[in-house]
Amino acid sequence: MCCRWICRAVLVLLLTGSTGRLFSQEARYVFLFIGDGMGLAQVQAADLWLRSQGGPGLCFVDFPVQGFVATHSASHTVTDSAAAGTALAAGVKTTNGTLGLDTAGRSVVTIAEQARLAGCRVGIATSVAVNHATPAAFYAHCPERESYYRIGLDALRAGFDLYAGAGLKEVQPSDSLGARSLYDLFSEAGYRIVRGGNSSDAVALGGERMLFVQPEEAPNPSSLTPAIDRTGNELTLPEITRTCIDFLGTATNSAPPAPFFLMVEGGIVDWLCHANDTASVVAETVDFAASVSLAADFYRRYPEHTLIVVTADHETGGLSVGKGEHSTLLLDVLGRQSASVIGLTGRLKTLRRRFSGTSVPWSEVRAVVCEACGFQGAQALTPDEEEQLFRRYETSFTESDETAVRSLYYAVEPVADCAMRIVSRRAGFAWGSGAHTAAPVPVYVLGAGSEYFRDLRDNTDIPRVIRRVAGYGSR
Repeated sequence: MCCRWICRAVLVLLLTGSTGRLFSQEARYVFLFIGDGMGLAQVQAADLWLRSQGGPGLCFVDFPVQGFVATHSASHTVTDSAAAGTALAAGVKTTNGTLGLDTAGRSVVTIAEQARLAGCRVGIATSVAVNHATPAAFYAHCPERESYYRIGLDALRAGFDLYAGAGLKEVQPSDSLGARSLYDLFSEAGYRIVRGGNSSDAVALGGERMLFVQPEEAPNPSSLTPAIDRTGNELTLPEITRTCIDFLGTATNSAPPAPFFLMVEGGIVDWLCHANDTASVVAETVDFAASVSLAADFYRRYPEHTLIVVTADHETGGLSVGKGEHSTLLLDVLGRQSASVIGLTGRLKTLRRRFSGTSVPWSEVRAVVCEACGFQGAQALTPDEEEQLFRRYETSFTESDETAVRSLYYAVEPVADCAMRIVSRRAGFAWGSGAHTAAPVPVYVLGAGSEYFRDLRDNTDIPRVIRRVAGYGSR
């Protein structure tokens, strides 16, 4: 009996080595991609769309390890991004609206913070504001997710190597006159602030630490331009991701890159799901997958030491792919849409300004909507669809100055809202709500230690496994 226990102890020591891990391959380069609001239906819709165009589907749907996790928070069956972000960042359930704190209000340690303590370089990237809920969950410890200025200060305190995204929200607090600008504070803390530009230029300009954001003239400091609305000059999530990889993962003197942890959020997916804009959600999910592809390219250079995890914080909108037993998807309908609900709202607001002081003619509104949604030629509006749009026009453009349909993050023109619902119906998609749901979300994993993600059940399992396979806390 004694001999058996001695042999077992020797075996454990041989397996674990000096670090206490049970893994022969260490994940030195960890990528965590979070599609905000991206449930299985969003992934399936985008994958089907790509394949309908004759090409391969989303790169991550072919990852060897796949599963689903529950997303509920400690306070609600349906989570918000702050609580879900905290679960993904720290492996701890908390209450909706809370960042980086447990239910007792105590700070929790995130995997990004642990990676930094373990000597890794750390980057946090997003397509929305750097101090928005999901990216903030990896560095902030705050009871209110909308305390953007305070969250920005937490980013400075965390001192990560790289922050990247659309910009900073609430650069100066509205309730504190004379407070210093977050951009000034980042600069004084030694961050090189780089606004736009290509990846190589940004990395060349960056010092030891960098804040990479949109140019100052960008229309929305809280969000990149949705993929479907881009004209060619805007900063994109793939460009941000490439910059992060170049900044964190460049090899020097023929030596492999130093270990790093990078979180990349596709935040606009959620914004468009709230508005039930199917075509734009598909375009944004494809754009998100293009960012994952860049990590996959890095993996092919260092396959034994790279881990890529793709998941979501929650599902938004209750999207259904197909309606009814005999429903046929008409994916080409999505391809005719050329503007998101955000972009179409902007065009209609421009129309309002052009006719300031007078009624905007229905013919003008109709022309803008038909051009943006592809309601032309063989796809012209049916009499019933035209009646639906005209009723919204009468309410919004003639009976009042403007009656906006509120989404979580912006106001949508009622006519634009109606137009997107027509596109979804035509294409064969249905939405259950404009809010988050409790649906489980998918997880896709590739690389070092991926086999240990096979038995995931809850979103809190993801950072726990990352900790183990990357050795955070044991170096």
